Amino acid sequence: SNARLTALGGSLLTVIDNDLALAQANPALSNVRMNNQLSLNHNFHFAGSSYGNVVFGKTLDSLGISTHAAIQYVSYGSFDRADELGVINGEFSAGEVGILLGAAKQLNERIRAGVNLKFLSSNYESYGSFAVGMDIGLYYAKPGATGAWGLVLRNMGSEITAIVDNKRTLPFDLQLGYSKKLAHLPFRFS
Repeated sequence: SNARLTALGGSLLTVIDNDLALAQANPALSNVRMNNQLSLNHNFHFAGSSYGNVVFGKTLDSLGISTHAAIQYVSYGSFDRADELGVINGEFSAGEVGILLGAAKQLNERIRAGVNLKFLSSNYESYGSFAVGMDIGLYYAKPGATGAWGLVLRNMGSEITAIVDNKRTLPFDLQLGYSKKLAHLPFRFS
């Protein structure tokens, strides 16, 4: 969802700082340092495709909850519309849009939990789909420690309107991560 997260393999579950993209990867990482932060990301990809997001973070001090909202999008570009004989009849486009609403709360001095609710829409030529999903994330670190654990249950949900005949579930993904920041060097291993 941004250059940092992409460069680190797309799944950094164990770092709490002011990077809003991390809250999209693990909702438990949403925190007070993201308060009133706005993040805009766009990636021009090959063959006319692109993707990106807009994210805003807000802390609700009275409830001790950090929230974030995002609009994520993918454009697969333009394609030639052809009939069964290969005669080109114009063009069509394909893409996806997701709206994500998330929140996180510190449960005790070591554990932080969060949830993302996702509303997903896709459009491929004349086919379309709408789905609802949820991510649940946990973050565990001892106060003052240089190591942390992250756990995410991603994409729990399914299509509400099917793209073809049968409604499909979202591709469930269970992720467990650990990172360790070195005490005397500016490196972190994840």
